[in-house]
Amino acid sequence: MRLTYNYHTHTYRCGHAKGKDKDYVDSAIALGIKVLGFSDHVMLKGYKQPGIRGNYSQLSGYVRSINKLKKAYKDQIEIHVGFECEYIPSMMDYYKKLLKEKMKFLKKKKFQNTLKEK
Repeated sequence: MRLTYNYHTHTYRCGHAKGKDKDYVDSAIALGIKVLGFSDHVMLKGYKQPGIRGNYSQLSGYVRSINKLKKAYKDQIEIHVGFECEYIPSMMDYYKKLLKEKMKFLKKKKFQNTLKEK
């Protein structure tokens, strides 16, 4: 069986990945990946965790870069931009705001159902 998708790709911003965003796309295409999801650790305002997550100031650049690649490579590979984040009840409002403002391609109903606290 051959893997044709990868939804767990970090970028240099998190501090434990190397290379340019474009390099990951080119490598994925060369490996036969059809769907590539970028999932940097969510950038948190006021938190600095070098080697674990990028600084909050990198957030817009991350989303912009991946969305640019998504357009540039649309005929070769399906690209998604997202985040890997911890379940912290006090951060749920921030996560919802982030999805609404930075991930405009998601349907409102979809992320509301995903982020309901139990």
